Amino acid sequence: MNFIKSFSLLAAVFLPVIFTQINATQTSQTDNHSDETQLLSFSAKQMQMADIQVGQITAKYMDKRLYAPGEVQANGYTSYVVSPRVESVIVRRHAILGEHVEQGQALVTLFSEDVAQAQAKYRIAYADWQRARSVSKDVISESQRLSAETDYIAAFSRLKAYGLSKQAIELIAQDNSSALGEYTLKAERSGSVLSDDFQQGQRVSAGDSIMVLTDESELWVEARLAANNSLPLSKGTKAQVILTASQSGESSSYQAQVIQQAHTIDPKTRTRVVRLKVKNTNHQLHPGLFVDVYFSLLTPKPVLVVPETALLRSSDGDWIVYRKSDTANQAQDVAKTEIHSHEKGIEEGVHVYGAENSQEVGKYKVEEHTHNEEAKMANHNHKHEESGHGDESEDSHEEIAEMEISHVHGEHSAMPITFVAQEVQLGAVFRVFSPETKQWLSWREVTGIAANSHVAMTGAFFIASQGAKSGFDAHNH
Repeated sequence: MNFIKSFSLLAAVFLPVIFTQINATQTSQTDNHSDETQLLSFSAKQMQMADIQVGQITAKYMDKRLYAPGEVQANGYTSYVVSPRVESVIVRRHAILGEHVEQGQALVTLFSEDVAQAQAKYRIAYADWQRARSVSKDVISESQRLSAETDYIAAFSRLKAYGLSKQAIELIAQDNSSALGEYTLKAERSGSVLSDDFQQGQRVSAGDSIMVLTDESELWVEARLAANNSLPLSKGTKAQVILTASQSGESSSYQAQVIQQAHTIDPKTRTRVVRLKVKNTNHQLHPGLFVDVYFSLLTPKPVLVVPETALLRSSDGDWIVYRKSDTANQAQDVAKTEIHSHEKGIEEGVHVYGAENSQEVGKYKVEEHTHNEEAKMANHNHKHEESGHGDESEDSHEEIAEMEISHVHGEHSAMPITFVAQEVQLGAVFRVFSPETKQWLSWREVTGIAANSHVAMTGAFFIASQGAKSGFDAHNH
């Protein structure tokens, strides 16, 4: 009975101490495990099957894209408004809406009483001037000659101001039987007819717009930004104009640049207007179309970026990328050095091992290699005596060396690639168009990783899943 009481007393004293030491040991082991880094290795075949592509990240300038809705408009600097210079009546048209006309082509014929009177005066002034030129100075005075010339120039200029061409004016003087009052307006430049809001027989006043011509090879795009947007969009800033078609996959992209921006806010939409010019290469842009405008703003300094396919969330909520382990690369270099040394040692007849091996292990391997070599050579000599051939033992040694070299090469030719999780901090988002896939890809600015590092650009999810499957216990607990 006394023995039982004594044992209980000792247990009550020492058991808490023992369990405290065990818990401290487990805690220390857990802390050591948490400080170690998980390395995940993949062979070339595994990387090919999982589509794991490794790329080097370098600092470079990136385009930050700013979106704004836009509308295509006619180029006001190359457009031309066809209008009568005097009150007239439209007699007939020579061009229709959407037609492409060349410079000098007839557009519309009109009739005007004022033009008829001006044509009549021109005929008289032209005849007087021709008569004054043909006679000598003794017949008429210099003042009469000057007056006739002045009246002719004034009559010619008046018809020119009414919109008549030089050929039409000369025809009036040459053909006295031609009807007066009719005149034809012609295209002053090549372009397309954007509007022709008139009817034949309609009476129009001076300055009324009959037709609008514009050259659609270069158009304007007016993008609208928020009034409080203070990003610098100076003249010459590059932008991309995207015309979305009715069917998916048929969008067209155009390069544009800023030519001017308004310094006032539109009172109706409360937006700031930025005007761009764009080359209408395939003639798909027309005034009135709505487009998407993406301004290209270069970062002030080079940044490190990775595609979004390279980013993953860790278990604690941080963003990570899988970086190619430098430690693993050094190990591969050491292994390649050992292979080279091994091959050199075989060529010299000496088996060489890594310097990290102990002397006893090295001695064991040398002796084992020597015994194996002697056994193979003895077997070869025995066969040599039976066959009667005169080959020397050096041939057997060369065969063994070749076998060992090929074995070493086959074992180390495809070195696995090891990845380690690297925590990063995210920055700005950049949208980059891929000509291969014809899609817009998202890239993210990252910090917390060294430049020129090799990162898994694709297949990061597969790497993480393999790490989760294998678990991590460095001490095999």
